[in-house]
Amino acid sequence: MVEEVYRFDNGPLERDERYVWDVDGILGEIREGLGLADERGELESVAVDTTGLDFGFYADGGLIRDPTFYRDPVVMSTVDQLIEEAGGRRRIFGATGINH
Repeated sequence: MVEEVYRFDNGPLERDERYVWDVDGILGEIREGLGLADERGELESVAVDTTGLDFGFYADGGLIRDPTFYRDPVVMSTVDQLIEEAGGRRRIFGATGINH
């Protein structure tokens, strides 16, 4: 039987005029959920749902900076230019399956 033990809201923070993911906050929420699951007994599996659009760079065992939120206004202002430079929406979709 699948049982949801914990769920949390997740959204970007504004830092230095950019929208970024609060990685420390997200990890804290994950730890909270795992702790609650552990209190209930044997933990058999964990599921994580994500957009899969963002990423972070690591160096020396840690994040260089919090990942930029995919709808950051600075990023969104360059989307059309990036799509054109990549060969257009059809080419991107054909190569990746991403349709935005």
